[in-house]
Amino acid sequence: MSRYFSSFFPDSSTHRLVAAVFFIALIFRLAIFGYLYFTLGEYHGLAWVDGSQYVALAKNIASGNGFSESSVPPFLPHTLRTPGYPWFLAAFYGAFGNFWSASLAEAVLNSFVPLFIFWLALKLSGNSRIAFVAGLLTAVDYHIAVHTLTLNTESIFVFLAVLSAVFIFRYIEKPDILKATAIGLLFGFGALTRPLLYYAFVPIFIFFVFALRSIEWRRRIAGAACFLLIAFAITIPWMYRNYRVSGEFTLSTLGWFNMYTRMAAMVQAAASHQSYTESLQVLVGGLNEGGYISRADEHELFDVKFIPLLRERAIEILKAHPRETLLVQINSVQTLFTQDDLLYILNHSHLLPDAKRPPIPLSLLVMQKGVSAWRDMLPYLKGQYLIPYLMRVVWIVFFALAVLGVWSLARSGEYKQKVMTWFLVALIGFIVVVSLPVSASLNARYRIPFAPFYFIFVAAGMVHIFGRTHKLALKTGTHTV
Repeated sequence: MSRYFSSFFPDSSTHRLVAAVFFIALIFRLAIFGYLYFTLGEYHGLAWVDGSQYVALAKNIASGNGFSESSVPPFLPHTLRTPGYPWFLAAFYGAFGNFWSASLAEAVLNSFVPLFIFWLALKLSGNSRIAFVAGLLTAVDYHIAVHTLTLNTESIFVFLAVLSAVFIFRYIEKPDILKATAIGLLFGFGALTRPLLYYAFVPIFIFFVFALRSIEWRRRIAGAACFLLIAFAITIPWMYRNYRVSGEFTLSTLGWFNMYTRMAAMVQAAASHQSYTESLQVLVGGLNEGGYISRADEHELFDVKFIPLLRERAIEILKAHPRETLLVQINSVQTLFTQDDLLYILNHSHLLPDAKRPPIPLSLLVMQKGVSAWRDMLPYLKGQYLIPYLMRVVWIVFFALAVLGVWSLARSGEYKQKVMTWFLVALIGFIVVVSLPVSASLNARYRIPFAPFYFIFVAAGMVHIFGRTHKLALKTGTHTV
C-alpha cells in the first residue's frame, strides 16, 4: 500500500500535506455522519433530497422484487432512476439490513477524493501549495461532504468522476489499452449512476483521437475505440431494458419530467411573476384539471406514458417566453457557480431553526422586477437569512479566482498539462450545460459533480495572487519575517 502511495506521490516532501488533507476530509465527514445519524436517525438524517426513492429501489432489489419503487405488489418496473446507486445501496442493505452502513462507507470512500484532487492539481501545476489548497477546499466544502455521504447519487458519482480524471491524465502521460479500459469502465458505471456522463462518451472519444497529438495515430484510434466500446457495452443493456419496459431507448426517462417541472416551471414563474412553487402547482394542477393525472402531484408524472405530453407542454412554454427562457438559462449558470446551501443544510440538520424566507428568492425576483427587486428583499435581509448572501459573496470571489487560475495554468506548464487543464475546463462547461434543466430550481447540489475540479482552479488563482502579493511585499520592503 505504501509503495503504491509513493508511486502516486514520489516527492516525500508532499507526504505530510497529503496525509493532512486525507485526515481532515475523513474527520470532517465522520463528524457529519455521526451528527446526522445519531441525532436525526437513519432516515431523517441520511435520506436527503431523492434519498427515499433510492432507498425504496434498493430494498426491492435486495428483496428480489426487481428494479421497482413500489412498496406492494405488483412491483412495477421503474425507469426514471439509473441502477448504479440503488445497486450499491442494495449490497449494503442485503449484507447488513440497514443503510447507515452504506453512508459510513461513503464517508470513508469520499475522503480519498481530496487526495485525487491533490494529485491532479500537483500534476497540472507542479506546485504543492496549489495542490494542498485544492485538496483542502475539497475536503472541507460542506456541499461535497454532506451530499457524498447522504443517500444520493453524488455519493459514488463524485468518486468515479474524479478517479476517471486521474486515469485520463495517466493516459495522456502514457497511453495504453489497459488505461483506456479502466476509463471506459469508470465512465460506464458513472453513467449508470448519473446519466450526464453518457453524453460525454463521444466528446471523450474525439478528445482521445484529436487532442493527443504526440501519440501515433493508430494508437489514438485504438485507445479511443477501446474506451467507447467498453463504456457503451456497460450502458446499452440498461437502455435496452428501459426500451423493453417503456418504449424509450434511454438510460433514464427523467429528462422531460425535469424540463417540464423544473425548467418550464421556472420560465413560467419568471413570466407570470409567481414563485417557482406556485408556478409548478399551476402547471401540475392544469394537467390534473385536464384529466391527464388523477391528483395534482408531480410524482404521478413519473409514469413514462406522460413523456410526449411533458415534451409538448415544456416546448410550448419555452417558445412562448423566449426572453424568460434565456434569462433562466443565464440565472441557472450563475446559480451553479454561486448558490450556497449552508443555511439549508443547517436548517435540515436542525442546527438552526428555519429562517423566514421571502416568497420569491432574489434571483427570480430580479428576472421579474429588475433592480427594484431589492426593495422587496430588504425586510428579510437580517439574522440567519443573511447567511446565503454572505456566502454568495464568497462564491463570487471563488469564481473570479477560478478564472484567474485557469489563465495561470493554461499559460504555463508543458503541453500535456495544458491539455488536461483545458480538458477539465471543458468538462466543467459540459456538466454545466447538461445540468441546466434541473439547476433552474436553484440548488447548489448540482455544482457537486464538478466542484472538486473547480477547486483546482480556485486554488491556482489563490496561490497566483498570494505569490504576486508576496513578491510585491519583498520589493517594497513591507515583508517581515
